[in-house]
Amino acid sequence: MNKKSIILKWALALVMPALVATTLAGCGNDEDPFYDIAVAEVMDKGGNSGGGGGGGETPGGGGSTVSEVLKALEANMVSVPAGTFSMGAPSSDNDAADNEMPQHQVTLAAYKICKYEVTQEVWIAVMGSNPSSVKGNKLPVTDITYDDCLAFITKLNAMTRLNYRLPTEAEWEYAAIGGVAQAVYKYAGGNTLRDVCWAASNSENKTHEVGGKQANQLGLYDMSGNVAEWCLDWYGVYSSEAQTNPTGPTTGSRRVLRGGSRMDQASGVRVTSRSYAVPTTKNNYTGLRLVL
Repeated sequence: MNKKSIILKWALALVMPALVATTLAGCGNDEDPFYDIAVAEVMDKGGNSGGGGGGGETPGGGGSTVSEVLKALEANMVSVPAGTFSMGAPSSDNDAADNEMPQHQVTLAAYKICKYEVTQEVWIAVMGSNPSSVKGNKLPVTDITYDDCLAFITKLNAMTRLNYRLPTEAEWEYAAIGGVAQAVYKYAGGNTLRDVCWAASNSENKTHEVGGKQANQLGLYDMSGNVAEWCLDWYGVYSSEAQTNPTGPTTGSRRVLRGGSRMDQASGVRVTSRSYAVPTTKNNYTGLRLVL
């Protein structure tokens, strides 16, 4: 064997294992034993620091690995069958604001929505830091702008090879009323606020761990109250025309927020109640929920 052949053989012996591991790590398959190679890179780039999370938060939070947290997130996505519903409040609803009318017909394709608001545990697993002013792995992540949400989703999708996104306003409301069940309740899951919602009257002015109240007909928690949730749409007035898979106005200055928060009175956490904020808004009572 000549000198060049020896050098080439030696170089391949060093390089090939790394190339194989890198290729397998990129597959993003939960069943693949090399899946954790990809998420380990996130941990190495700051995830282990906890991002000032307090209490020694790990990348997944509570001792969970990044991979475990992301797999749990996917498992918590609830299927919402396609359907048609009446979006908005009827004119007979004395609690409704003008921007909740006119009620109009909306048809949606099937999608999935997470049963929980995005927790600080999930945010840390993806971003390697925790922006929330009040820390807790199972608390909703807060103190995030609309653009922060998009950056989080972009990184989450790169890690999982899935297509998470924010819900449209129509998707949010359809899920809140139970999808095809179309439950006629004031709040998501029932008419008794204290059973289904953290609002101004019972929250003690603090955000609570997700899933602490009764779920709605789809098994979704905290669709009313706790933290307000960013939606994909620019805010705009409703039209009376029937729509299919609407995504809101094409331009605007404020993004839709739905669900109300721990700060709101009863009227603000109703399933048809609408709010909005400029995309740069961040506070300790606004978060997000994911759809697929």
